Amino acid sequence: MFDLDQIRHKLGDEIFVAGERLAQDGYVTRTRELQSGAVVTGIVFDGEEQRVYVQMTADGIDGECSCRLGENCAHVAAVILHSRMRDNPVPKTAEGSLSKTAEGSLSKTAEGSLPKTAAGSLSLHSQQLLYHLEARPLYETCISQCTEISISLWVGQAHGPSTPFVPHMARSGNFPRYVQPADEEILRDLLALSAEGPYPLIGSIGARLLMDCIATGRTCWGPQQEQRFKIGRTVEANLTWAIKSNGEQQLIFDLPQETNFVCCSLSPVCVISSEPASVSELDSPCEPELLNRLSLRPSLKAEEVAEFNRKFSGLPGIPAAQELTVHYLPKLEITPRLHLLEREGKALAELYFIYDDQLVAYHSAKKGQDKIRFMRDGRLYQIQRDLMLENSIRQQLSDFANVSTTPALTLPDERAWLSFLLRGREILVGQGWEIEVDQQFPYRLIQTAEWYGNLGTSHTSDKMDWFTLELGIMVQGQAVNVLPLLIEQLRHYSPESLRGVKNLSDEPHQQQINQQLMLHLGDGNYLPVPLQRLQKILHTLVELCDQDCLNDDGQLVLPQAQFSRLELLATEAFSEDDAVLEWSGEESLRALAQ
Repeated sequence: MFDLDQIRHKLGDEIFVAGERLAQDGYVTRTRELQSGAVVTGIVFDGEEQRVYVQMTADGIDGECSCRLGENCAHVAAVILHSRMRDNPVPKTAEGSLSKTAEGSLSKTAEGSLPKTAAGSLSLHSQQLLYHLEARPLYETCISQCTEISISLWVGQAHGPSTPFVPHMARSGNFPRYVQPADEEILRDLLALSAEGPYPLIGSIGARLLMDCIATGRTCWGPQQEQRFKIGRTVEANLTWAIKSNGEQQLIFDLPQETNFVCCSLSPVCVISSEPASVSELDSPCEPELLNRLSLRPSLKAEEVAEFNRKFSGLPGIPAAQELTVHYLPKLEITPRLHLLEREGKALAELYFIYDDQLVAYHSAKKGQDKIRFMRDGRLYQIQRDLMLENSIRQQLSDFANVSTTPALTLPDERAWLSFLLRGREILVGQGWEIEVDQQFPYRLIQTAEWYGNLGTSHTSDKMDWFTLELGIMVQGQAVNVLPLLIEQLRHYSPESLRGVKNLSDEPHQQQINQQLMLHLGDGNYLPVPLQRLQKILHTLVELCDQDCLNDDGQLVLPQAQFSRLELLATEAFSEDDAVLEWSGEESLRALAQ
Protein backbone atom coordinates (compact mmCIF):
# COMPACT_ATOMS: atom_id res chain seq x y z
CA MET A 1 0.00 0.00 0.00
CA PHE A 2 2.90 2.36 0.86
CA ASP A 3 6.37 2.43 -0.66
CA LEU A 4 9.47 2.71 1.53
CA ASP A 5 9.68 6.48 1.29
CA GLN A 6 6.05 6.79 2.41
CA ILE A 7 6.64 4.40 5.30
CA ARG A 8 9.71 6.43 6.36
CA HIS A 9 7.69 9.66 6.17
CA LYS A 10 4.76 8.30 8.20
CA LEU A 11 6.90 6.66 10.92
CA GLY A 12 9.73 9.20 11.03
CA ASP A 13 13.42 8.77 10.19
CA GLU A 14 14.57 7.61 13.61
CA ILE A 15 11.94 4.87 14.07
CA PHE A 16 12.35 3.79 10.42
CA VAL A 17 16.14 3.36 10.72
CA ALA A 18 15.89 1.51 14.05
CA GLY A 19 13.26 -0.85 12.61
CA GLU A 20 15.36 -1.31 9.46
CA ARG A 21 18.33 -2.50 11.55
CA LEU A 22 16.19 -4.92 13.59
CA ALA A 23 14.71 -6.39 10.40
CA GLN A 24 18.06 -6.75 8.62
CA ASP A 25 19.82 -8.24 11.64
CA GLY A 26 17.40 -11.13 12.01
CA TYR A 27 15.35 -10.12 15.07
CA VAL A 28 11.99 -10.42 13.28
CA THR A 29 10.15 -13.66 12.60
CA ARG A 30 6.72 -15.06 11.63
CA THR A 31 5.55 -12.03 9.62
CA ARG A 32 2.26 -12.42 7.77
CA GLU A 33 0.43 -10.17 5.32
CA LEU A 34 -3.37 -10.24 5.43
CA GLN A 35 -6.11 -8.46 3.49
CA SER A 36 -3.87 -7.93 0.45
CA GLY A 37 -1.15 -6.35 2.56
CA ALA A 38 -3.40 -3.97 4.48
CA VAL A 39 -2.68 -5.88 7.72
CA VAL A 40 0.77 -7.15 8.76
CA THR A 41 1.60 -9.19 11.88
CA GLY A 42 4.88 -10.49 13.26
CA ILE A 43 7.14 -11.10 16.26
CA VAL A 44 10.30 -9.18 17.26
CA PHE A 45 12.78 -10.59 19.80
CA ASP A 46 13.78 -7.50 21.80
CA GLY A 47 15.14 -8.92 25.03
CA GLU A 48 11.71 -10.51 25.25
CA GLU A 49 9.13 -11.48 22.65
CA GLN A 50 7.21 -8.48 21.25
CA ARG A 51 4.04 -9.17 19.24
CA VAL A 52 3.11 -6.64 16.54
CA TYR A 53 -0.14 -5.96 14.65
CA VAL A 54 -0.17 -3.27 11.96
CA GLN A 55 -3.12 -1.92 9.96
CA MET A 56 -2.36 0.38 7.02
CA THR A 57 -5.16 2.64 5.83
CA ALA A 58 -5.42 5.66 3.55
CA ASP A 59 -5.01 7.85 6.64
CA GLY A 60 -1.69 6.30 7.73
CA ILE A 61 -0.11 3.45 9.72
CA ASP A 62 -1.89 2.22 12.85
CA GLY A 63 0.49 -0.09 14.71
CA GLU A 64 -0.03 -2.01 17.96
CA CYS A 65 2.86 -3.61 19.90
CA SER A 66 3.11 -5.58 23.15
CA CYS A 67 6.00 -3.37 24.33
CA ARG A 68 5.26 -0.60 26.81
CA LEU A 69 4.94 2.03 24.05
CA GLY A 70 2.11 0.07 22.47
CA GLU A 71 1.91 2.06 19.20
CA ASN A 72 4.10 3.00 16.22
CA CYS A 73 7.51 2.03 17.59
CA ALA A 74 10.71 0.50 16.17
CA HIS A 75 9.12 -2.97 16.46
CA VAL A 76 6.22 -1.89 14.21
CA ALA A 77 8.68 -0.53 11.65
CA ALA A 78 10.73 -3.75 11.82
CA VAL A 79 7.72 -5.97 11.07
CA ILE A 80 6.57 -3.81 8.14
CA LEU A 81 10.07 -3.73 6.62
CA HIS A 82 10.68 -7.44 7.21
CA SER A 83 7.50 -8.30 5.31
CA ARG A 84 8.77 -6.23 2.36
CA MET A 85 12.30 -7.73 2.53
CA ARG A 86 11.09 -11.16 1.49
CA ASP A 87 10.55 -9.90 -2.07
CA ASN A 88 12.41 -6.58 -2.18
CA PRO A 89 15.48 -6.30 0.10
CA VAL A 90 15.56 -3.05 2.09
CA PRO A 91 18.50 -0.88 0.95
CA LYS A 92 21.04 -0.18 3.65
CA THR A 93 22.32 3.29 4.42
CA ALA A 94 25.78 4.34 3.31
CA GLU A 95 28.46 1.81 4.29
CA GLY A 96 25.82 -0.22 6.10
CA SER A 97 25.73 2.16 9.07
CA LEU A 98 22.94 4.02 10.81
CA SER A 99 21.97 7.39 9.41
CA LYS A 100 23.24 10.48 11.18
CA THR A 101 19.73 11.07 12.48
CA ALA A 102 19.78 7.80 14.39
CA GLU A 103 23.37 7.79 15.66
CA GLY A 104 23.61 8.40 19.40
CA SER A 105 19.82 8.76 19.64
CA LEU A 106 18.34 5.52 18.40
CA SER A 107 14.70 6.14 17.50
CA LYS A 108 13.63 8.45 20.31
CA THR A 109 10.03 7.80 21.18
CA ALA A 110 7.36 8.97 23.59
CA GLU A 111 8.60 10.47 26.86
CA GLY A 112 12.14 10.71 25.39
CA SER A 113 12.89 7.06 26.04
CA LEU A 114 14.97 4.84 23.79
CA PRO A 115 13.76 1.44 22.55
CA LYS A 116 16.03 -1.42 23.53
CA THR A 117 17.79 -3.61 21.00
CA ALA A 118 17.57 -7.39 21.07
CA ALA A 119 20.20 -7.54 23.77
CA GLY A 120 18.73 -4.77 25.89
CA SER A 121 21.47 -2.30 24.87
CA LEU A 122 21.26 1.12 23.24
CA SER A 123 24.06 0.26 20.79
CA LEU A 124 23.40 -2.22 18.01
CA HIS A 125 27.10 -2.21 17.05
CA SER A 126 28.00 -4.29 20.14
CA GLN A 127 25.77 -7.26 19.23
CA GLN A 128 27.55 -10.62 19.03
CA LEU A 129 26.68 -14.18 18.19
CA LEU A 130 27.01 -16.29 21.37
CA TYR A 131 27.37 -20.06 21.69
CA HIS A 132 25.78 -21.69 24.74
CA LEU A 133 26.76 -25.24 25.71
CA GLU A 134 24.04 -27.53 27.02
CA ALA A 135 24.88 -30.84 28.73
CA ARG A 136 22.65 -33.86 29.32
CA PRO A 137 24.43 -36.16 31.80
CA LEU A 138 24.04 -39.92 31.24
CA TYR A 139 23.89 -41.11 34.84
CA GLU A 140 23.04 -44.80 34.42
CA THR A 141 25.56 -45.71 31.72
CA CYS A 142 28.64 -47.92 31.94
CA ILE A 143 30.88 -44.83 32.19
CA SER A 144 29.70 -42.63 35.02
CA GLN A 145 30.93 -39.17 33.96
CA CYS A 146 29.50 -39.25 30.43
CA THR A 147 27.32 -36.56 28.95
CA GLU A 148 25.79 -35.61 25.64
CA ILE A 149 26.59 -32.08 24.52
CA SER A 150 24.76 -29.62 22.28
CA ILE A 151 25.03 -25.96 21.31
CA SER A 152 22.34 -23.29 21.10
CA LEU A 153 22.73 -19.92 19.37
CA TRP A 154 22.05 -16.61 21.07
CA VAL A 155 22.53 -12.92 20.32
CA GLY A 156 23.74 -10.43 22.90
CA GLN A 157 26.65 -8.49 24.30
CA ALA A 158 29.80 -9.88 25.89
CA HIS A 159 28.41 -9.06 29.34
CA GLY A 160 24.65 -8.63 29.52
CA PRO A 161 21.32 -10.17 28.59
CA SER A 162 20.88 -12.18 25.40
CA THR A 163 18.06 -13.48 23.22
CA PRO A 164 17.76 -16.58 21.00
CA PHE A 165 19.23 -16.30 17.52
CA VAL A 166 16.62 -16.66 14.76
CA PRO A 167 18.35 -18.67 12.01
CA HIS A 168 15.88 -18.15 9.13
CA MET A 169 17.96 -15.42 7.44
CA ALA A 170 21.21 -17.35 7.88
CA ARG A 171 19.74 -20.28 5.94
CA SER A 172 19.50 -18.11 2.85
CA GLY A 173 23.07 -16.88 3.30
CA ASN A 174 22.00 -13.39 4.38
CA PHE A 175 23.89 -13.24 7.66
CA PRO A 176 23.18 -10.37 10.08
CA ARG A 177 25.90 -7.73 10.32
CA TYR A 178 27.10 -8.84 13.75
CA VAL A 179 27.95 -12.32 12.38
CA GLN A 180 31.72 -12.36 11.93
CA PRO A 181 33.48 -14.34 9.15
CA ALA A 182 34.52 -17.04 11.65
CA ASP A 183 30.86 -17.48 12.64
CA GLU A 184 29.59 -17.90 9.08
CA GLU A 185 31.24 -21.29 8.55
CA ILE A 186 30.10 -22.47 11.99
CA LEU A 187 26.52 -21.43 11.22
CA ARG A 188 26.52 -23.26 7.90
CA ASP A 189 27.76 -26.47 9.55
CA LEU A 190 25.29 -26.24 12.44
CA LEU A 191 22.35 -25.59 10.14
CA ALA A 192 23.44 -28.61 8.10
CA LEU A 193 23.02 -30.72 11.25
CA SER A 194 19.55 -29.47 12.14
CA ALA A 195 17.06 -26.81 11.04
CA GLU A 196 16.60 -25.61 14.64
CA GLY A 197 18.74 -25.65 17.77
CA PRO A 198 19.96 -26.88 20.11
CA TYR A 199 22.41 -28.61 17.78
CA PRO A 200 23.80 -31.98 18.99
CA LEU A 201 27.57 -32.42 18.69
CA ILE A 202 28.61 -35.93 17.66
CA GLY A 203 31.73 -37.55 16.22
CA SER A 204 34.60 -35.75 14.52
CA ILE A 205 32.33 -33.04 13.04
CA GLY A 206 30.91 -32.29 16.49
CA ALA A 207 34.38 -32.10 18.04
CA ARG A 208 35.59 -29.70 15.33
CA LEU A 209 32.51 -27.50 15.70
CA LEU A 210 32.95 -27.40 19.48
CA MET A 211 36.57 -26.30 19.17
CA ASP A 212 35.67 -23.71 16.50
CA CYS A 213 32.96 -22.23 18.75
CA ILE A 214 35.35 -22.04 21.72
CA ALA A 215 37.99 -20.39 19.53
CA THR A 216 35.64 -17.43 18.99
CA GLY A 217 35.86 -16.61 22.72
CA ARG A 218 32.05 -16.45 22.92
CA THR A 219 31.11 -19.89 24.28
CA CYS A 220 29.75 -20.45 27.81
CA TRP A 221 27.32 -22.58 29.86
CA GLY A 222 23.77 -21.31 29.24
CA PRO A 223 22.41 -17.76 28.91
CA GLN A 224 23.10 -16.76 32.53
CA GLN A 225 26.80 -17.65 32.59
CA GLU A 226 29.52 -15.13 31.74
CA GLN A 227 32.67 -17.25 32.06
CA ARG A 228 33.91 -18.10 28.56
CA PHE A 229 35.30 -21.51 27.66
CA LYS A 230 38.91 -21.93 26.60
CA ILE A 231 40.69 -24.84 24.92
CA GLY A 232 42.72 -26.61 27.59
CA ARG A 233 45.71 -28.90 27.52
CA THR A 234 45.32 -32.59 26.74
CA VAL A 235 44.18 -34.55 29.82
CA GLU A 236 45.53 -38.03 30.54
CA ALA A 237 43.17 -40.43 32.33
CA ASN A 238 42.69 -44.14 32.94
CA LEU A 239 39.53 -46.11 33.71
CA THR A 240 38.78 -47.88 36.99
CA TRP A 241 35.65 -49.64 38.26
CA ALA A 242 33.34 -48.29 40.99
CA ILE A 243 30.58 -50.35 42.65
CA LYS A 244 27.29 -48.55 43.22
CA SER A 245 25.09 -49.06 46.28
CA ASN A 246 22.89 -51.51 44.32
CA GLY A 247 25.87 -53.64 43.27
CA GLU A 248 25.98 -52.41 39.68
CA GLN A 249 29.40 -51.32 38.41
CA GLN A 250 30.48 -48.27 36.43
CA LEU A 251 33.77 -47.25 34.87
CA ILE A 252 35.14 -43.91 36.02
CA PHE A 253 38.04 -41.82 34.73
CA ASP A 254 40.68 -40.85 37.28
CA LEU A 255 40.22 -37.16 36.51
CA PRO A 256 40.68 -34.09 38.75
CA GLN A 257 37.70 -33.21 40.93
CA GLU A 258 36.99 -29.97 39.05
CA THR A 259 36.23 -31.98 35.89
CA ASN A 260 32.50 -32.19 35.29
CA PHE A 261 31.89 -34.29 32.19
CA VAL A 262 33.43 -36.54 29.56
CA CYS A 263 31.94 -36.41 26.05
CA CYS A 264 32.49 -39.90 24.69
CA SER A 265 30.25 -39.18 21.69
CA LEU A 266 32.91 -36.82 20.30
CA SER A 267 35.94 -37.94 18.35
CA PRO A 268 38.41 -37.32 19.83
CA VAL A 269 36.78 -37.73 23.23
CA CYS A 270 36.71 -34.41 25.12
CA VAL A 271 36.79 -33.48 28.81
CA ILE A 272 34.69 -30.48 29.96
CA SER A 273 35.54 -28.58 33.15
CA SER A 274 33.63 -25.74 34.77
CA GLU A 275 36.33 -24.30 37.02
CA PRO A 276 38.06 -22.96 35.04
CA ALA A 277 35.76 -23.29 32.02
CA SER A 278 37.71 -25.36 29.49
CA VAL A 279 37.41 -28.17 26.96
CA SER A 280 40.35 -30.53 26.55
CA GLU A 281 41.13 -33.58 24.46
CA LEU A 282 41.22 -36.84 26.45
CA ASP A 283 44.34 -38.99 26.20
CA SER A 284 43.26 -42.54 27.16
CA PRO A 285 44.62 -45.97 26.22
CA CYS A 286 41.06 -46.93 25.29
CA GLU A 287 39.93 -46.41 21.69
CA PRO A 288 37.41 -43.52 21.24
CA GLU A 289 34.97 -45.78 19.37
CA LEU A 290 34.94 -48.25 22.26
CA LEU A 291 34.44 -45.45 24.80
CA ASN A 292 31.45 -44.28 22.79
CA ARG A 293 29.99 -47.82 22.77
CA LEU A 294 30.43 -48.20 26.52
CA SER A 295 28.89 -44.79 27.20
CA LEU A 296 25.68 -45.97 25.51
CA ARG A 297 25.24 -49.22 27.43
CA PRO A 298 23.80 -49.39 30.96
CA SER A 299 25.85 -49.93 34.10
CA LEU A 300 27.01 -53.50 34.66
CA LYS A 301 24.89 -55.98 36.67
CA ALA A 302 26.43 -58.90 38.55
CA GLU A 303 25.12 -61.41 35.99
CA GLU A 304 26.79 -59.50 33.15
CA VAL A 305 30.30 -59.28 34.59
CA ALA A 306 31.69 -62.59 33.24
CA GLU A 307 30.51 -61.93 29.68
CA PHE A 308 31.76 -58.33 29.80
CA ASN A 309 35.20 -59.39 30.98
CA ARG A 310 35.37 -62.03 28.25
CA LYS A 311 34.65 -59.44 25.54
CA PHE A 312 36.40 -56.31 26.77
CA SER A 313 38.87 -56.77 29.63
CA GLY A 314 41.71 -57.73 27.30
CA LEU A 315 41.39 -54.51 25.28
CA PRO A 316 43.73 -51.54 25.98
CA GLY A 317 42.55 -49.37 28.85
CA ILE A 318 39.64 -51.59 29.96
CA PRO A 319 40.22 -53.23 33.39
CA ALA A 320 38.34 -56.36 34.45
CA ALA A 321 35.14 -55.80 36.44
CA GLN A 322 34.82 -57.40 39.89
CA GLU A 323 32.79 -60.60 40.00
CA LEU A 324 30.22 -60.47 42.82
CA THR A 325 28.21 -63.31 44.28
CA VAL A 326 24.56 -62.51 44.98
CA HIS A 327 23.44 -63.50 48.49
CA TYR A 328 19.66 -64.02 48.69
CA LEU A 329 17.79 -62.94 51.82
CA PRO A 330 14.40 -64.30 52.92
CA LYS A 331 11.28 -62.16 52.82
CA LEU A 332 11.37 -59.37 55.37
CA GLU A 333 8.66 -57.30 57.03
CA ILE A 334 7.69 -54.13 55.18
CA THR A 335 7.41 -50.71 56.76
CA PRO A 336 5.34 -48.27 54.64
CA ARG A 337 6.61 -44.71 54.44
CA LEU A 338 4.74 -41.69 53.11
CA HIS A 339 6.93 -38.86 51.83
CA LEU A 340 5.13 -35.51 51.72
CA LEU A 341 6.65 -32.96 49.35
CA GLU A 342 5.95 -30.18 46.90
CA ARG A 343 6.76 -30.58 43.21
CA GLU A 344 6.13 -27.93 40.57
CA GLY A 345 3.96 -25.97 43.00
CA LYS A 346 1.75 -28.97 43.84
CA ALA A 347 1.54 -30.80 47.19
CA LEU A 348 1.70 -34.58 46.95
CA ALA A 349 2.59 -37.71 48.91
CA GLU A 350 4.73 -40.52 47.46
CA LEU A 351 4.55 -44.07 48.78
CA TYR A 352 7.72 -45.97 49.69
CA PHE A 353 8.48 -49.27 51.38
CA ILE A 354 11.33 -50.11 53.72
CA TYR A 355 12.73 -53.64 53.47
CA ASP A 356 15.28 -54.03 56.25
CA ASP A 357 16.96 -50.62 55.78
CA GLN A 358 16.43 -50.42 52.01
CA LEU A 359 14.02 -47.78 50.75
CA VAL A 360 12.16 -48.50 47.50
CA ALA A 361 9.47 -46.51 45.68
CA TYR A 362 6.11 -48.16 45.05
CA HIS A 363 5.97 -46.98 41.42
CA SER A 364 9.36 -48.58 40.62
CA ALA A 365 7.68 -52.03 40.59
CA LYS A 366 5.88 -51.02 37.40
CA LYS A 367 9.28 -50.56 35.74
CA GLY A 368 10.15 -54.20 36.40
CA GLN A 369 12.12 -53.52 39.57
CA ASP A 370 10.75 -56.43 41.56
CA LYS A 371 14.07 -57.11 43.31
CA ILE A 372 16.14 -55.06 45.73
CA ARG A 373 19.91 -55.30 45.63
CA PHE A 374 22.30 -53.57 47.98
CA MET A 375 25.91 -53.70 49.09
CA ARG A 376 26.76 -54.30 52.74
CA ASP A 377 30.24 -54.96 54.12
CA GLY A 378 31.54 -55.63 50.62
CA ARG A 379 28.90 -58.26 49.81
CA LEU A 380 25.93 -58.04 47.41
CA TYR A 381 22.51 -58.97 48.81
CA GLN A 382 19.14 -59.40 47.13
CA ILE A 383 15.61 -59.24 48.53
CA GLN A 384 12.55 -60.28 46.54
CA ARG A 385 9.85 -57.61 46.82
CA ASP A 386 6.44 -58.69 48.08
CA LEU A 387 4.41 -56.98 45.36
CA MET A 388 1.11 -58.43 46.54
CA LEU A 389 1.58 -56.95 50.01
CA GLU A 390 2.75 -53.64 48.54
CA ASN A 391 -0.43 -53.39 46.46
CA SER A 392 -2.49 -54.19 49.54
CA ILE A 393 -0.78 -51.38 51.46
CA ARG A 394 -1.33 -48.97 48.57
CA GLN A 395 -5.01 -49.86 48.53
CA GLN A 396 -5.16 -49.27 52.28
CA LEU A 397 -3.79 -45.75 51.70
CA SER A 398 -6.30 -45.11 48.88
CA ASP A 399 -9.18 -46.20 51.10
CA PHE A 400 -7.91 -44.08 53.99
CA ALA A 401 -7.54 -40.94 51.83
CA ASN A 402 -10.63 -41.78 49.74
CA VAL A 403 -8.70 -40.92 46.54
CA SER A 404 -6.51 -42.76 44.06
CA THR A 405 -2.82 -42.96 44.97
CA THR A 406 -1.48 -43.70 41.48
CA PRO A 407 1.13 -42.51 40.79
CA ALA A 408 1.11 -40.37 43.96
CA LEU A 409 -1.42 -39.15 46.50
CA THR A 410 -2.85 -35.70 45.75
CA LEU A 411 -5.64 -33.88 47.58
CA PRO A 412 -7.72 -30.91 46.41
CA ASP A 413 -7.01 -28.20 48.98
CA GLU A 414 -5.59 -27.05 52.31
CA ARG A 415 -8.44 -28.43 54.40
CA ALA A 416 -8.20 -31.87 52.78
CA TRP A 417 -4.46 -32.09 53.47
CA LEU A 418 -4.73 -30.89 57.07
CA SER A 419 -7.54 -33.35 57.76
CA PHE A 420 -5.49 -36.16 56.19
CA LEU A 421 -2.44 -35.31 58.31
CA LEU A 422 -4.40 -35.09 61.56
CA ARG A 423 -6.02 -38.47 60.99
CA GLY A 424 -2.84 -39.97 59.53
CA ARG A 425 -0.85 -39.07 62.59
CA GLU A 426 -3.37 -40.92 64.76
CA ILE A 427 -4.23 -43.90 62.53
CA LEU A 428 -1.44 -44.59 60.03
CA VAL A 429 1.42 -43.99 62.45
CA GLY A 430 -0.42 -46.12 64.99
CA GLN A 431 -0.42 -48.95 62.41
CA GLY A 432 3.34 -48.76 61.89
CA TRP A 433 3.56 -46.26 59.04
CA GLU A 434 6.29 -43.63 58.84
CA ILE A 435 5.37 -40.12 57.64
CA GLU A 436 8.26 -38.00 56.38
CA VAL A 437 7.52 -34.32 55.71
CA ASP A 438 9.78 -32.31 53.41
CA GLN A 439 10.61 -28.76 54.52
CA GLN A 440 9.06 -27.42 51.30
CA PHE A 441 5.75 -29.21 51.86
CA PRO A 442 3.14 -26.41 52.25
CA TYR A 443 1.06 -28.04 55.04
CA ARG A 444 3.33 -28.94 57.95
CA LEU A 445 1.78 -29.70 61.35
CA ILE A 446 3.57 -28.69 64.53
CA GLN A 447 3.79 -32.16 66.08
CA THR A 448 4.78 -31.20 69.64
CA ALA A 449 4.10 -27.62 70.66
CA GLU A 450 6.36 -25.95 73.24
CA TRP A 451 3.99 -23.39 74.76
CA TYR A 452 5.27 -20.30 76.53
CA GLY A 453 3.75 -17.38 78.42
CA ASN A 454 5.83 -14.21 78.32
CA LEU A 455 5.19 -11.63 81.06
CA GLY A 456 6.15 -7.98 81.01
CA THR A 457 5.40 -4.69 82.74
CA SER A 458 2.81 -2.43 81.16
CA HIS A 459 4.28 0.96 80.26
CA THR A 460 0.94 2.61 79.62
CA SER A 461 0.63 5.68 81.89
CA ASP A 462 -2.88 4.83 83.08
CA LYS A 463 -2.04 1.15 83.71
CA MET A 464 1.27 1.22 85.58
CA ASP A 465 0.15 -1.54 87.99
CA TRP A 466 -0.83 -3.83 85.10
CA PHE A 467 1.23 -6.45 83.24
CA THR A 468 1.36 -7.78 79.65
CA LEU A 469 0.85 -11.40 78.62
CA GLU A 470 2.01 -12.96 75.36
CA LEU A 471 0.93 -16.55 74.73
CA GLY A 472 2.70 -18.54 72.03
CA ILE A 473 4.79 -21.51 70.95
CA MET A 474 8.40 -22.09 69.94
CA VAL A 475 8.92 -22.98 66.25
CA GLN A 476 12.48 -23.96 65.32
CA GLY A 477 13.84 -21.89 68.20
CA GLN A 478 11.72 -18.84 67.35
CA ALA A 479 8.91 -17.51 69.55
CA VAL A 480 5.59 -17.18 67.70
CA ASN A 481 2.83 -15.21 69.44
CA VAL A 482 -0.47 -16.99 68.73
CA LEU A 483 -2.81 -14.47 70.42
CA PRO A 484 -3.40 -12.39 67.24
CA LEU A 485 -4.05 -15.62 65.29
CA LEU A 486 -6.54 -16.78 67.92
CA ILE A 487 -8.38 -13.46 67.85
CA GLU A 488 -8.62 -13.68 64.05
CA GLN A 489 -10.21 -17.16 64.20
CA LEU A 490 -12.44 -16.47 67.21
CA ARG A 491 -14.41 -13.85 65.28
CA HIS A 492 -16.05 -16.75 63.42
CA TYR A 493 -17.76 -17.95 66.62
CA SER A 494 -20.88 -16.62 68.31
CA PRO A 495 -20.72 -14.84 71.70
CA GLU A 496 -22.52 -17.84 73.28
CA SER A 497 -19.73 -20.23 72.22
CA LEU A 498 -16.99 -17.85 73.32
CA ARG A 499 -18.58 -17.48 76.77
CA GLY A 500 -18.95 -21.27 77.10
CA VAL A 501 -22.74 -21.33 76.88
CA LYS A 502 -22.33 -23.52 73.78
CA ASN A 503 -19.45 -25.74 72.71
CA LEU A 504 -17.08 -24.40 70.06
CA SER A 505 -17.47 -27.66 68.16
CA ASP A 506 -21.16 -26.83 67.64
CA GLU A 507 -20.14 -24.05 65.25
CA PRO A 508 -17.70 -25.58 62.77
CA HIS A 509 -15.89 -23.41 60.23
CA GLN A 510 -13.13 -23.81 57.63
CA GLN A 511 -10.17 -23.92 60.05
CA GLN A 512 -11.86 -26.33 62.51
CA ILE A 513 -10.87 -29.93 61.71
CA ASN A 514 -11.35 -33.04 63.85
CA GLN A 515 -12.01 -31.09 67.05
CA GLN A 516 -8.92 -28.96 66.41
CA LEU A 517 -8.63 -25.29 65.45
CA MET A 518 -5.87 -24.95 62.82
CA LEU A 519 -3.76 -21.82 63.24
CA HIS A 520 -1.63 -20.97 60.21
CA LEU A 521 1.67 -19.69 61.60
CA GLY A 522 3.07 -18.81 58.18
CA ASP A 523 5.78 -20.46 56.04
CA GLY A 524 3.71 -23.65 55.75
CA ASN A 525 3.50 -24.31 59.52
CA TYR A 526 0.14 -25.11 61.14
CA LEU A 527 -0.62 -25.42 64.86
CA PRO A 528 -3.58 -27.65 65.79
CA VAL A 529 -5.16 -26.33 69.01
CA PRO A 530 -7.64 -28.77 70.61
CA LEU A 531 -11.04 -27.08 71.00
CA GLN A 532 -11.19 -28.30 74.59
CA ARG A 533 -7.94 -26.44 75.36
CA LEU A 534 -9.16 -23.35 73.53
CA GLN A 535 -12.40 -23.38 75.54
CA LYS A 536 -10.37 -23.46 78.80
CA ILE A 537 -8.12 -20.62 77.61
CA LEU A 538 -11.22 -18.53 76.87
CA HIS A 539 -12.70 -19.43 80.26
CA THR A 540 -9.54 -18.12 81.96
CA LEU A 541 -8.70 -15.19 79.67
CA VAL A 542 -12.19 -13.87 79.03
CA GLU A 543 -10.72 -10.70 77.47
CA LEU A 544 -10.00 -12.73 74.31
CA CYS A 545 -13.71 -12.64 73.53
CA ASP A 546 -13.24 -8.95 72.70
CA GLN A 547 -11.83 -8.42 69.20
CA ASP A 548 -9.96 -5.27 70.37
CA CYS A 549 -8.41 -6.79 73.50
CA LEU A 550 -4.72 -6.80 72.36
CA ASN A 551 -2.27 -3.90 72.45
CA ASP A 552 -0.15 -2.86 69.47
CA ASP A 553 2.36 -5.66 70.25
CA GLY A 554 -0.32 -8.36 70.15
CA GLN A 555 -0.36 -8.80 73.97
CA LEU A 556 -3.07 -8.90 76.60
CA VAL A 557 -2.83 -6.20 79.30
CA LEU A 558 -4.11 -7.43 82.67
CA PRO A 559 -4.17 -5.99 86.23
CA GLN A 560 -1.57 -7.46 88.59
CA ALA A 561 -4.34 -8.19 91.05
CA GLN A 562 -5.40 -11.03 88.73
CA PHE A 563 -2.13 -12.99 88.74
CA SER A 564 -4.02 -15.97 90.13
CA ARG A 565 -5.60 -16.41 86.69
CA LEU A 566 -2.16 -17.31 85.29
CA GLU A 567 -1.84 -20.29 87.61
CA LEU A 568 -5.33 -21.37 86.56
CA LEU A 569 -4.31 -20.99 82.89
CA ALA A 570 -1.27 -23.24 83.36
CA THR A 571 -3.06 -25.95 85.34
CA GLU A 572 -6.41 -26.03 83.54
CA ALA A 573 -5.68 -25.33 79.86
CA PHE A 574 -2.34 -27.16 79.72
CA SER A 575 -2.99 -30.22 81.84
CA GLU A 576 -3.57 -32.68 78.96
CA ASP A 577 -1.53 -34.18 76.09
CA ASP A 578 1.66 -33.73 78.13
CA ALA A 579 1.47 -30.01 77.31
CA VAL A 580 3.42 -27.66 79.59
CA LEU A 581 3.23 -23.88 79.71
CA GLU A 582 6.69 -22.41 80.37
CA TRP A 583 6.81 -18.89 81.81
CA SER A 584 9.32 -16.33 80.52
CA GLY A 585 9.84 -12.57 80.74
CA GLU A 586 10.55 -10.41 83.77
CA GLU A 587 11.81 -12.50 86.66
CA SER A 588 9.72 -10.78 89.36
CA LEU A 589 6.53 -11.39 87.37
CA ARG A 590 7.46 -15.00 86.62
CA ALA A 591 7.88 -15.65 90.32
CA LEU A 592 4.37 -14.38 90.96
CA ALA A 593 2.96 -16.53 88.13
CA GLN A 594 4.59 -19.67 89.48
